[in-house]
Amino acid sequence: MTNVRVRRWRVAVAGTIFALFAAAHSLSGCTLPRGGDLEAQCSSDVSCDDGNPCTKNYCDTEGRCQAEAAGNFSDFVAGVCAWRVCADGEFNTLQAAADTLCEDQDTGQPGSCDGDGACIVDCATDSDCPQAEVVCSSYQCNAATSKCELTYEPDGTVIQDATATNDCRLTVCDQQGADTFAGDKVHIVFAQFDALCAAGHCNAAGECGECNIDEQCVSGGVANDCLTAFSCDTTSNICSRTCDAVGEIQDLSNELGNCQNRVCTSECGIICSADCDDTIEIDDLDLPTNVCKICASGEVVDGPNNTSPTGCDNPTYCFDGQCVGCVTDVECMNNVAGDCGTPKCDQGSCDPDGNTDNGDVPDDMNECTFDVCNNGTPSNPSKNEGAACNMNSQVCDGAANNPDCVDCTTNHVQHCPSVAGNCQQPACDGNNQCTESDDNGDLPIDNNECTNDVCTAGVPSNPSLAEGAACNGNT
Repeated sequence: MTNVRVRRWRVAVAGTIFALFAAAHSLSGCTLPRGGDLEAQCSSDVSCDDGNPCTKNYCDTEGRCQAEAAGNFSDFVAGVCAWRVCADGEFNTLQAAADTLCEDQDTGQPGSCDGDGACIVDCATDSDCPQAEVVCSSYQCNAATSKCELTYEPDGTVIQDATATNDCRLTVCDQQGADTFAGDKVHIVFAQFDALCAAGHCNAAGECGECNIDEQCVSGGVANDCLTAFSCDTTSNICSRTCDAVGEIQDLSNELGNCQNRVCTSECGIICSADCDDTIEIDDLDLPTNVCKICASGEVVDGPNNTSPTGCDNPTYCFDGQCVGCVTDVECMNNVAGDCGTPKCDQGSCDPDGNTDNGDVPDDMNECTFDVCNNGTPSNPSKNEGAACNMNSQVCDGAANNPDCVDCTTNHVQHCPSVAGNCQQPACDGNNQCTESDDNGDLPIDNNECTNDVCTAGVPSNPSLAEGAACNGNT
């Protein structure tokens, strides 16, 4: 595991140790000789301080600064995993052993020393880890050890789309590169050739310029139609422009058919200046593309109504400057029969039934429906069951939808055939077909006084009377 705090702490500690030892050998012009006696004169102990926390300084009776060991002691600096040690007047720092408890010097989070001078923070998730000080790196929590470990982005990862002064150069991660930003392992690469940048396009040298090819100058801020020639200086990556002569007509960006033209008013030479301009002039021959419009003193206005201009194919009439399908109801000839209306011209479009006509009934060719117009709305409601149809030889079935003309219905059998004296009466089956049902009252009368007229379960018969039965008036 790598920890950038190690490197920076070591530099700090090394600098501190150097400063302490230097201070131990010099004191405001007072130099400590090999024998330990200070050569400079002093008036009090305050004047004697060699900057060594491991010595005790004082001014002797002869006015000389003296130094002697202050004793042996040590203390632990948890934030940097180091012991500060005084032994026989000498100051030293010692790295703490691995797994010594410590705390992060920035966040105060608890952790343990790695034995190499770094405090590794304890963690449960990545959010418990401190923020990395080095670009291209981050602390992540190792689930197996519950310790924060420093990881690096893969080489080549883009971390900055542009440098501070040039947006054609990218900052990418590079763990093998030099420490370019306070220890950050990164380097600079050129953006792709012709990539877009603030001024225009990136060149092969990683510089941002106006152009790389002539075509890029055309779209690079054309001021007016009188700028006609464009070229790119590939050395400076700057566009050059030339202008048309005074009075030359240029209508490139002006709308065609607007009864106007743009005319160059100044000649600019090779590099167009601020007075290279154009102006608008009236041109009534610059006819509008809309055939229902005309030119009038440089303005596009509506042409006359109710004409048949060439160009209005369908619709075929002009109205308020537009091609329309009609101007009056007369142009709407395609009447739809049976829609309870007649055609109407409505704002240039024909409405087939725009005018109400309750006499234009919807004939559905069905005898069992009514053909009705109700305030311009067509409908075909069913006739009642039993209504006569088919020249009064059948009846309507009365169905709400798609009614039909049939032989009979349950309640209407008047058109079914009937035979007197056959012990049957007319009936209608489920298919609206005529049939018969038993009628024991429909006796088979044979006009014979010596027989009985009988219906038995719908079957007619005439059995003979017994011998001796009276007949012919009982005579």
